[in-house]
Amino acid sequence: MATRITSESVPKLEANGSNFWKWKTAMTLLAAMLDATNILNSRDNKPKSPLYAGLIPASESIDLTGIDLTNNKDLSQMLRMAQYEKDRAAICEGPSDWMVRPKLEG
Repeated sequence: MATRITSESVPKLEANGSNFWKWKTAMTLLAAMLDATNILNSRDNKPKSPLYAGLIPASESIDLTGIDLTNNKDLSQMLRMAQYEKDRAAICEGPSDWMVRPKLEG
């Protein structure tokens, strides 16, 4: 089993700096594992949002010629497909968008 490095693996920096090199090495390793080296080196201000585009496939197109909107089974299928596409689009846009987007009624 591989050793996992977490923030708990980084020793607390002593006030007198006696463990500075150990602390710095642990911080550098942790930043590299979290793909945050540019943040640690002040090249980036915050991490880039994860990209989820393409992880969830679009729903397959269906033949609309046989759909009867008065039939509950067909109507239910259309509503499920619409909800799937709405949820897929929200996930593919990424979490930073979820936090700032106002909830729309309707």
